[in-house]
Amino acid sequence: MTQTLPAVQDAWAQQPITTPPAVRDPDEYAVWSVVLTNKYVTGSVKELVIADRTIILKSDFVAKHLRSFENATDTVSDLLDKNQVQYAVENKFAVNVPCTIWSKETANALFHLPANHGLDPEAVKNMNDGWHQFHKEHPDTGGGGIIGMSRVGFNADKTQAVVYIATSASPMIANGKCFLLKKKNGSWEIEREDLIWFS
Repeated sequence: MTQTLPAVQDAWAQQPITTPPAVRDPDEYAVWSVVLTNKYVTGSVKELVIADRTIILKSDFVAKHLRSFENATDTVSDLLDKNQVQYAVENKFAVNVPCTIWSKETANALFHLPANHGLDPEAVKNMNDGWHQFHKEHPDTGGGGIIGMSRVGFNADKTQAVVYIATSASPMIANGKCFLLKKKNGSWEIEREDLIWFS
């Protein structure tokens, strides 16, 4: 992979440091919480670090994969429509570990992200140093790093949901996944998990 900080770059790439409108839909937080609890709070994880804004889904690669979800056309369309711009993420997660919301300002200060996202030797050193400091300050992530999330796409009656989540734990440890969920007896359950890319 040529990207070095996918969750950070996707959530913060070349965006001005302003606060976008917040995600207010409790159903989105419910879906995020189910995925975080079942897929990211594992083993030694005692803290989740989550990007303070949603990921913009501009990648044709991700969109093409999402369109392969059978019987989820409307749900995927809603996801892609919602994720053309960023939204602020608030700490409204129902998970059993503390969640830290990570801002663009914090990421810029720690990683010294270059404006052009270039990978000259100094930028690589800054990112490696930043990740070392991150893991020192957040040992309870279990090495999981930073989580970036898309907004959640729903079908018309909100019985089906799809979300894209990317994680970054170092310049060479990152991945992006899509999750398809279905509401059964009033609760969200993960039906499908697809690894889209990794490094």
